[in-house]
Amino acid sequence: MSWGFLPNRTASPVLSVASGSIVTVDTVSHEGILEDQGRDPVAFFGDHGVRRSEVLADARAIAASDLVHDFDADGPHVVT
Repeated sequence: MSWGFLPNRTASPVLSVASGSIVTVDTVSHEGILEDQGRDPVAFFGDHGVRRSEVLADARAIAASDLVHDFDADGPHVVT
């Protein structure tokens, strides 16, 4: 996972698959994990009536991680 920028033609691939393969990519929203939203998705979504058990474990893990996020340089979006 990275914040705010997309790989380009100079980036190394992280995975190669055979032609015709089916690939499933799970993604996570940045909502609730941003610093200006408290970087606490349980509290953020709880304020909107969402129970803790309904908040994605991935969002909780990202918010609790030491993944560096420079809001000004990286932008707000999580890039999968």
